[in-house]
Amino acid sequence: MKSPLLITSLVAVFAVGYFAGTRDPLHISKGHSRGTTEFPEGAGSDRATTLAESSGGTSGLDGAPAGGLEEQMAELMEELKGKAPYGYYMDQLGTGRLLLQAESILARAEKEEVLGLLADWDMDSTIPLLPGVVFQRLAQFSPEEAAAVWLDMQKSGAKVGGVDGIIREWLKEDPEALEAWVDSITDVKARAAAGQALILPLADVDPQKTMARLEDIDDANQKRHLGTLVASAIGAKTAVEELPAVADEFLRKKDGGWEHQNQLQGVISSWAARDLDGAIDWLTSQEPGALKDHIASNSLNQEINKDPQAFAERLSGKLEEGSPFAKLGGQLFRQWIQDPDEIDNALAWFQENGKYLEAGQPYYNYRTNSIGEEDVIPMLEKISDLPDYPVKANVMKGLLWQLQQNHPEKTLEFAIENLPAGGENDSSIANMINNWAQKSTDPAEAIQWAMDNMNPGDSREMAVRFGISAWARTDPEGAMDHVMQLPEAERRDALWGIAHEWPKKDGEGALRFIREAKDAEQISRFTNSAFYEFVSVRGGVRTLEAAMKMPQGKKRQDAVEGTIRGWAYKDAGAAAGALEKIEKGFLRDTAIGAFSSTVTRTDPRAGFAWALQIENENQRRRRALSAGRNWLSSDRKNAREWIESSQSVPADIREELLKAKK
Repeated sequence: MKSPLLITSLVAVFAVGYFAGTRDPLHISKGHSRGTTEFPEGAGSDRATTLAESSGGTSGLDGAPAGGLEEQMAELMEELKGKAPYGYYMDQLGTGRLLLQAESILARAEKEEVLGLLADWDMDSTIPLLPGVVFQRLAQFSPEEAAAVWLDMQKSGAKVGGVDGIIREWLKEDPEALEAWVDSITDVKARAAAGQALILPLADVDPQKTMARLEDIDDANQKRHLGTLVASAIGAKTAVEELPAVADEFLRKKDGGWEHQNQLQGVISSWAARDLDGAIDWLTSQEPGALKDHIASNSLNQEINKDPQAFAERLSGKLEEGSPFAKLGGQLFRQWIQDPDEIDNALAWFQENGKYLEAGQPYYNYRTNSIGEEDVIPMLEKISDLPDYPVKANVMKGLLWQLQQNHPEKTLEFAIENLPAGGENDSSIANMINNWAQKSTDPAEAIQWAMDNMNPGDSREMAVRFGISAWARTDPEGAMDHVMQLPEAERRDALWGIAHEWPKKDGEGALRFIREAKDAEQISRFTNSAFYEFVSVRGGVRTLEAAMKMPQGKKRQDAVEGTIRGWAYKDAGAAAGALEKIEKGFLRDTAIGAFSSTVTRTDPRAGFAWALQIENENQRRRRALSAGRNWLSSDRKNAREWIESSQSVPADIREELLKAKK
């Protein structure tokens, strides 16, 4: 769970309007000084209008609630609670407005009123934003007293935020005293909270000192995140001529959260905004493999949008095998070709540099903001004439992904003709079929298009399965009726697609279909896979009960096998216990075989041992040999010793397993 202090800081940074410009986040009126109640010009200073004494009206900010201090703050707190936890980010303007109201209310409160508010406030029930405003107001009178109150509340066990407000105010008055207070805190949790809240405000004053303080943060993710922000401040404030040495120092650090080079990325990003050529030269000078793949692309991506052609000229001569700019160059090309007036320049640049470029992001994350639908196909036709480098396929699929949202047939025709069959291309075409079926009022059109326009084989089977899966999310029975009319190869694959969706959409309907189906063999794959999915929906116990109620024979066998496979994957211990309750015989052997094949992937020894519990000799031999070979391939020494010494391993199975390799 994220610290309330971090959430407070993040929202304070990102809230729009009030938090913008030169004003400090949550800064309470600059006219205030400790112990007095002064107001900005025009705000009025008559004590008779102090909000704590007001019985009506507003706070001086349009829309603020009326009433006394505690009543008004309680109303605002309820509104902020209504936004928790994600509403802070989804409605930043609204959150900022409420915090402005809180500031306005508190700006007219005296110290005793703020202390009274804190004394009566059930901090356990509050949200993480408001305490920072309250404690910052108290810190304007005396940061030392505000800090003492906060520590007392911490010691009482209350889940109290607000130290960030104290730190913001105290840092302006006496940074050294603030740091001394943080270092003097003996309570481990309180010191961690205060130390973490100090990082970002201090970075704006002394980023080098702040970097050293990061070592006091135990949480690796927080240290890495805050370290990146502090590093950005270092890149923004350090003299440009000193930045190469700073980057060298950051690159040398390998431990304690530095191995991912996020902090280096922060420095380079700020450096590039000030001296792009200098940042590029430093990146170019590094030994191959010294930099993580994301450094150049993430650090310099913001510079691409300013002028793609100028940036391309900067990269001229710097793209080669092992270049740190490979992904960045791919991003540049994707961005550059979106300008119809620049596409020919971008294509010419690709001819020269395309072999050194990398995609950098999946095609389905590709976004086109300035290309009209009528321009996409002509653009694709030009791109299709380029050499077949990896970025070419990525860009084409990205453009097709956008086009197919509204023109699926036109897009698929181009994709089939121009994308080589196999691998990711097959997946992208299947995803287009899926999207078409999902959006269409007649999903059968998408399925039929795949059947009519794609050659038989794995690609067509995948496309049909994806389309059927989309159909089954809204109408599983209709999708099943259609599937039963498909050729055997496509039907077999599509049954799995329906099985993945139907138990979630209409579990009882799926069970009824299985019970009433006349041909158990024809729906075997569906039954097995549906019961596998039922474990996630209903849990293992209920699913096994339902499986045992299926008609005897093939349907019950498939249902039990699917259940045990799904249960063993979720909770192998519980599934093993369930095996003991199944009556010995063919059904239990089937269940043990399913359990063995599933757990073998993560625990080869257990998979092999369970295979030996199968009573049917032929089935036991087949499953034990499979599990035993898997164990030998992953841990030959221990597997061989156990197989040689265990009395539970039949002689013929032992001999077969050990004869291959000595």
